[in-house]
Amino acid sequence: MSSAQDGPIWVNGTVTNFDAETNSVTIRHDAIEELQWPAMETTFAVRANLKNHAFQYDRPIEFAISKGSDKRFSLVDLRDVKDQASKTAPADTVGADEK
Repeated sequence: MSSAQDGPIWVNGTVTNFDAETNSVTIRHDAIEELQWPAMETTFAVRANLKNHAFQYDRPIEFAISKGSDKRFSLVDLRDVKDQASKTAPADTVGADEK
């Protein structure tokens, strides 16, 4: 089983756009090896736990995506990256916990 089936996949990126009308966010992200996706810009639906989140553009983030029952990946969590050079430093959670 791949991690795409086991749980959320965490990736580094930056938010480039948020569309409140469609409740979707566009993120420029690193390659996602688990999905064999290259580094690119992708638009994800935003899960309910992040619906009221104030997305900040062009700030380094770590974000989690997960495949829903519709077989599409959506944004399920994100957090600020304080120090891109140090992957061992914990990042602050930006989104609310999923209920």
